[in-house]
Amino acid sequence: MVGQAMAVAGGRGGGALEAGGRPTTARGRPVAPDPAAPASGPGGTGAVAADPATPAVKQGGGRPAAADLATPASKKGGGRPTAANPGGGRPAAPDMAAPASDPGGGGVADPAMVAVSCFDVMSFLIVVPVGQGYGLTETCAGAAFSEWDDTSVGRVGPPLPCCYVKLISWEEGGYKTSDSPMPRGEVVVGGYSITKGYFNNEAKTNEVYKVDERGMRWFYTGDIGQFHPDGCLEIIDRKKDIVKLQHGEYVSLGKVESALTTSNYVDNIMVYADPFHNYCVALVVPAHQALEKWAQNLGINYKNSDELCQNDKAIKEVQQSLSKSAKAAKLEKFEIPAKIVLLPEPWTPESGLVTAALKLKREQLKTKFKDDLNKLYH
Repeated sequence: MVGQAMAVAGGRGGGALEAGGRPTTARGRPVAPDPAAPASGPGGTGAVAADPATPAVKQGGGRPAAADLATPASKKGGGRPTAANPGGGRPAAPDMAAPASDPGGGGVADPAMVAVSCFDVMSFLIVVPVGQGYGLTETCAGAAFSEWDDTSVGRVGPPLPCCYVKLISWEEGGYKTSDSPMPRGEVVVGGYSITKGYFNNEAKTNEVYKVDERGMRWFYTGDIGQFHPDGCLEIIDRKKDIVKLQHGEYVSLGKVESALTTSNYVDNIMVYADPFHNYCVALVVPAHQALEKWAQNLGINYKNSDELCQNDKAIKEVQQSLSKSAKAAKLEKFEIPAKIVLLPEPWTPESGLVTAALKLKREQLKTKFKDDLNKLYH
C-alpha cells in the first residue's frame, strides 16, 4: 500500500493494539491475545491490517460527526453519482460478506441530515439510545458504528468486526497520518464485506478498489477522517468534489466551476457547498480589466480594486453574469451560487492557494477565507 497508513482492527468483538503492540479490549483494557485468531483477519484480538511499522490505536465508542456520509444504493446500469461512487455504477456482490454485530435496540440516524446540535436535542428528548454510523453501499453498508453507552458527539465510533478501517495520507489536501494530535487521511475500508466492484464499469472499479499483497480487498471511500486516541473514527471532510446538499441534491463543484469560468468577469472561482444548507456559494477573483471597464461605462467611482470588489452593483453584475453562464451550461438551480464574494487578490502558486498547474487547493482556500464563507451563509 502506497503511503503511510493508520489502521485499526474490527470493532466490538475484536480488539486493537496499543501503540506498543499490547492487545486491548474495545475500552482499552489489556487482554490476552487469542492464539486462534488469524493475524490478518477481522474480529481477532489484536488483528491489525497494516504494515508492521504502521501504528495502531485502541478502539472505543463514540458518536459520529454530522457530515454527508450516506451513500445511496445506485440503480442498475449507471446509478446516481455519489462521493464514494462518482461513476454511478451498481456495486457487484462480494465473494463473502461477514455479518456485522447487532448494535442493539435504539434508533439509527442518517448522518447526512443530522447536525451535531440536533443530535444533542434528540439525545435529550428521545427515550431510546440514538447512534450514528458510517458505511457505504460498496462496503455492504456498515463500516463503523458508535458504542451504545458512548455519549460523546461528533464521531462514528470504532470499526465493525466485519472489516478493517485505515487512513491513507492525502498530501495535496494537507491531511497526513503523521498529523498531530490525531492522524488524518482518506478513509479506506477493507475485508470480506467489500464488494467486488461496479457493474459493467471496470474503469471505475480499478480506480477505487485495490487488493494488497496479502490478498485483502480495500475500498477507497474519498472521505477524509481522523482517528481519536480511543480508536473512534471521525469524518471531517471529503476528498471528492461532489457534495450532497441539505435536501439531497448532489453538486459537483468542479463541473459548476468549469461552467462559471466562461463568464467574462471571472479570473478564478471556487464553489463551496455546506451540506447543512440547500444552496451553494462562491469565492470569485474577478477579471479586473473587464470589471473596471464595466464600472467606467456606468460612471462608478472607486479608489482601488478592493473598493470595487465591495461595491454592491459590481457584485450584482458579476452574479448575473454567473447565472447566465450557468443557464447556458444547463446547470440546475441549486448548482448556481446563491451568494458570492469578490476577492481582489489573484490566486497564485506562490500564495499557496493553487497548485503549479493552477488547480484549486480547496482546503487552503477554505481556511484562508473561512470568515467570508461563513458570512455568505448568514
